[in-house]
Amino acid sequence: MDVKTIARQKGMTMEQIAERLDITKGGLSKALNGNPTLKTLRSVAKILDVPVTAFFADETSAPAEDDGEETVIIVSRKVKTIKIKLEDDQP
Repeated sequence: MDVKTIARQKGMTMEQIAERLDITKGGLSKALNGNPTLKTLRSVAKILDVPVTAFFADETSAPAEDDGEETVIIVSRKVKTIKIKLEDDQP
């Protein structure tokens, strides 16, 4: 699901998320619609109280696998399946 859909389900607006991140709504939009960093995704996920993997899930996604070391998301599309591996870049 996209951030806006999750925010709406949580009763929040993009403006409220941006405010909590201390950036403008335009800055948030640019950060999310470009190539968002894992740090940005984690910050937004924390505000929305969801795992980062929620931003990649849709009706055709397999559940995220989390073994404590890494999180793997498998997203199936009409043409191919994409496997996304999120690694913690923090010690």
